[in-house]
Amino acid sequence: SPSPSPSPSPSPSPSHSLTAGIFGVYCTSCNQSVKKTGNKLYSPDEQTIRRHFKLCHHGHPTPDAFKVERELIISQDAILSAAKNDPQLAANKIAVVFPPQTTVEHKAYVCNKCGYSSKDKKVFRKHFGKRNAYGCQLVTDASSGKVDVCEGKYGITCPKHFLTAVVEGHFVRPNKRLRSNPRHKMPNRSAPSSTPVSNNNASPQQQQPASNTPTPPSSTPFRPILKTSLSTLSRAKEGTPLNQLN
Repeated sequence: SPSPSPSPSPSPSPSHSLTAGIFGVYCTSCNQSVKKTGNKLYSPDEQTIRRHFKLCHHGHPTPDAFKVERELIISQDAILSAAKNDPQLAANKIAVVFPPQTTVEHKAYVCNKCGYSSKDKKVFRKHFGKRNAYGCQLVTDASSGKVDVCEGKYGITCPKHFLTAVVEGHFVRPNKRLRSNPRHKMPNRSAPSSTPVSNNNASPQQQQPASNTPTPPSSTPFRPILKTSLSTLSRAKEGTPLNQLN
């Protein structure tokens, strides 16, 4: 039987200043991460983008936040796909958000599934509530203690071992929970899976063996959810503006 055709790329939205990095989505107008709280590593949702446009977009017409969300997901997928077998490209893309000269490191509690981090243990535990977008679980996904976290440009932070996993070609981006409304179906949404890691907050029966080295999210090679065209991959390597990735 014929193979399914790739998902069509959305038509570009009106010009905007949002850019997807290999980690994080930032605005080149205000030089800040579009997402202000929680996990800032992946594409923000439609509501977050719309709120940002109300504060930071001064042109007309206002871009369609729904289309921009898709554009950001496709762009970030293309960058990760292009970097999978090209360690130098991966390092170059990481350096855009985490330049060696200005990136600082600190210790924090980390979710090994989605990359959320916090220095405060109580705040960190709240990440695993019922509204968690990635289905993260405290017992299986929390780090066993504080680990190295990199703080780069635009207020974006990322666990150091996530950056290493990208360069080594085995980073796996987590999927968000499915949306009930078919109109809001996005290419980065499916049934979340869980990756067990060490956790010193679990009960003795549930606790995994402790390790001083944080466990990467998965040893499985990264495979993008979208079937990204060769032309889009090429543009991602060249750093083509986001709203021209189609």
